[in-house]
This record gives sequence, C-alpha cells and structure tokens, in this order.
Amino acid sequence: MSLLQAWLFVGVPALALGLAAFLGRSRWRSGLGYLVLLAGFGVMTLFDRASGAVFGGLLALLYAAGRGGNADSGPDPLTQTGVEAAEAGP
Repeated sequence: MSLLQAWLFVGVPALALGLAAFLGRSRWRSGLGYLVLLAGFGVMTLFDRASGAVFGGLLALLYAAGRGGNADSGPDPLTQTGVEAAEAGP
C-alpha cells in the first residue's frame, strides 16, 4: 500500500471521524475521538513518520486545549437556554 492509499483509506476517514467526535461537549465522544485519532496515529506512523506527526500534533493540540476534560462534563451552553442552563447550575 502506498502512502496515498494509506491516506485515502485510513488517514482521511480517521481525521474526519476523530475530529467530528469533538463537536459538542461530551466526555465519551471526546474519548472516542482520542481513540480514533490514536489509532490513526499508529497506522499512519507505520507508513510514514511525517503522516503520523500530523495525528500526533492534533492529539497534542486537542489535549492541551482541554477537550474531553472536566469542562466538557458540564451543561452545554449551545444547547441549553435560559431556565435550563440556570437549573443545571455550575
């Protein structure tokens, strides 16, 4: 399998699925996103170290931004409005 085929069959789908899991604020979806990106990192590193570095860089940036942490377990301000957000509390 060439590098182009690896990106078409593994890299692009892993990036799309992994990054889509980080939309919204859910701890289990963020955990799933980390697992998908970590699997993509492992597979793409087998083909090319630079391709693995793309996944590793994204993992590091998402982890440094605090995605999947305690802030994601609270109420989602984008889906809850007014009274719902006030009742949910901090």
